[in-house]
Amino acid sequence: MTANAIDQADEHGLSAVTMRSVAQAVGTAPASLYRVVKSRQELLELMVDAVIGEFTYEPSLSGSGPDGLLALSRQARAIYLRHPWMVEAHANQPVLGPHAITYLDWALSTLTEGPHSSQDKLETIGVLSALVRMLVANELEHGRAGRAS
Repeated sequence: MTANAIDQADEHGLSAVTMRSVAQAVGTAPASLYRVVKSRQELLELMVDAVIGEFTYEPSLSGSGPDGLLALSRQARAIYLRHPWMVEAHANQPVLGPHAITYLDWALSTLTEGPHSSQDKLETIGVLSALVRMLVANELEHGRAGRAS
C-alpha cells in the first residue's frame, strides 16, 4: 500500500494520493484501507518514512562531522529529486518513524566530536535539512520553469 502511494505521488504529485486512489491501486475498497491506516495523514507519514529509508550510511563517516553531514545532504538532494513530493510532505509534517530515527541517530553520530550540546547538534541537523529541502524546492521550481519555456 505504501509503495503504491509513493508510486502515485512520484508520477502525479502528492495531491493525487487519496485513500480512494490507493485503494484502487491495491485492488480494494477505500473503506478497507481504514483498517490499516487511520487517515490520509497517517498514510503520508508512512510514505515519508519509507522514502527516508532510502538513505544509506557509511560507517567510516561516523564522527566525521561536516563530511558525514555533507554525505547525508547529497543523499537527501538525490532522494528529493527522485521523489519531488517529499519537499512538500517533509516540510509540512516532520515524521519520526523508524527510518527517520535511524537517520537522526546516524546524523548525530557524525557530530560526536566537538564541544557542542545535543541541542546544538539537533539544531545543526535541522537547519541543514531545511536548507537542502529549500534548495531542492528552488531547483525543482526552476526546472519546471525551464521546461515550460
